Amino acid sequence: MSGEAWHTNAANGLLVHDPKEILGEYWTDGPTTPFYAAETRAVMYVPRVDIVGHQQCMMSSNSAVVAEADEDNPTNLVLFVNDDRDEGGASRDCDNSSIGATDDDIVKLTIRRPCPGLNAGRMVLTNTPSDALQFFDASGNLVSPSNLTVDLAIPAGPLAGLANGDVTLYVEGVKSYLDVCLTLSVEDPSGAKLTSDSLHVLNSFELILRRHICEAATNQFASGLQFNAPYTVANCSSTNVFWETNGVGISIKAGANTADAIENIFSSGATFGADCYSALVIVWYKAVLDTFEECSPANGRSKFASSFSSITISSTNSTYPPNLGNQTYSSYRFGDWRYIDNPDFALSTPQFKGFNVIQMTDGVQDWDEFYEHPYGVQSLFYHETTLAGHRISNPTEFPSLLLEANRFDVLMLMEYLFQ
Repeated sequence: MSGEAWHTNAANGLLVHDPKEILGEYWTDGPTTPFYAAETRAVMYVPRVDIVGHQQCMMSSNSAVVAEADEDNPTNLVLFVNDDRDEGGASRDCDNSSIGATDDDIVKLTIRRPCPGLNAGRMVLTNTPSDALQFFDASGNLVSPSNLTVDLAIPAGPLAGLANGDVTLYVEGVKSYLDVCLTLSVEDPSGAKLTSDSLHVLNSFELILRRHICEAATNQFASGLQFNAPYTVANCSSTNVFWETNGVGISIKAGANTADAIENIFSSGATFGADCYSALVIVWYKAVLDTFEECSPANGRSKFASSFSSITISSTNSTYPPNLGNQTYSSYRFGDWRYIDNPDFALSTPQFKGFNVIQMTDGVQDWDEFYEHPYGVQSLFYHETTLAGHRISNPTEFPSLLLEANRFDVLMLMEYLFQ
């Protein structure tokens, strides 16, 4: 289709074209009837506009495309806030002005070329809320929001390539929201919007979950949960209506609601006992419950109860929410389950073999804080020093934080909640 066939309708400012040559979609006033402008008898044409999202990956990866039918549901495209340090250095990845080759918290966008011959008006890419994302060009360089507009008459900037073909951009999460809407719009020369396509992204579930892990840890300490030694047995009152002992820990009674049961530990902590490992299992379940309820107020609680209908709390035979197991990461974040090892612990005090802890900040310096049961939120140095006081004679190693962490399987938890 040649550019000369296009013109602007003086009466309404819309781009029009001879009906026989139209290749795209019609703007209709009914299911099948094209809408005609009486003064020209030409069909008002709405240019095809398409923004395609690819699943989170590194720039060099080819990840799956989000289907058109799935673009309005943010749970189909998850983008974590890019506040880790895959790129190395002291700064967070989202504080850098370019994307590193090892950064895997990136979503690729393909902006499809509008119909050939569309050489008037503008294409505009926006995101709402406006502070949720940062954009990068195909080379990984930061793009200012003011440059996400292209004048189709004189194309320039990161979107200039739309005059001849598709354009690739990348986005990273900067601030957490449950639903971020990316909108690609076509405007006529007067600035009136002709049409648009939207893509919804969820970029906050993990941060909400991590926040609730830390909150649950703090609330557990305030609940009065007792510490058990030897450390292998969790217990509860024999009259508890939700829980019963099973020899190595506690389990949900038949027919009890698991959401109510988890909350019961926090409201009646003094009637329960747990070692530092079992205590963190309890923290995990409470964090998942609170996250489900925040992200889905209407269904979150029932989804939790149906997803975790049977729970056992024990240091040797626990059930767990979906998790990734202990792994080594390039950086560690608040909410990570860590372990402080005491290799020279005294056999007479096995509970000081090491501490299972929740990392409460993004740092791992001596002064950064970690939660441990029963000592609560204290500095890393405090916990290490506490362990150091329970070593064999003439120890050779000081307690230290191991370079591994356990994290939730965020995508699996989202599947539990949203599907």
